[in-house]
Amino acid sequence: MQQGPEATLQRWATILDRQGLGEFTPLLLSLLRVWGFLGSQFLWMLSPLVGGEALTSWAELLEQPDMLQQLEQRLNKGESQQC
Repeated sequence: MQQGPEATLQRWATILDRQGLGEFTPLLLSLLRVWGFLGSQFLWMLSPLVGGEALTSWAELLEQPDMLQQLEQRLNKGESQQC
C-alpha cells in the first residue's frame, strides 16, 4: 500500500505523539537532519531483509529534510492529536 507524503507525515506524527516522545522529538529530529541521508540509505538496505513498510516510509522521510521540518511543525502544533 503506497501512501503520499502527507499521509506518511501524519502517521508518524501520530505515532511519535502516542508513544510520548514529544519531549524528545526536537532532539531526535535535529539528529535525523544531520544524519538523515546516511540513515535513509541504511534503512533502504535493511528493508528487503525485514520487509517493513515502516522502514521504507522512514527512509523516504529521512531523504527529504523539508519533510522532517514539516513533521516537527506538526508535532509542535499538536496536529497529530487530530487523528
